[in-house]
Amino acid sequence: MRKVERWHAEKIKEAVDPMPSYLTRLRERMEKTGFVPTDRFMQTIHLAWEGVYSVSVVVHYLSREEGVGKDRTTRAA
Repeated sequence: MRKVERWHAEKIKEAVDPMPSYLTRLRERMEKTGFVPTDRFMQTIHLAWEGVYSVSVVVHYLSREEGVGKDRTTRAA
């Protein structure tokens, strides 16, 4: 079984971190210019935000030096 090493998670985190904010701003601009929630592109932007945000949360924890997200039994008390 392969796993993501911390250094790799840090690189992914650097690339992914700005994306949720960008997609949030894009969605807000789209709303202000008249896009409705039922618009297919608007829905796609929302789905993209959900996916990228999920990835950002996972890589955040995988990149933590103190080992957040590791099996609790392997950490010192």
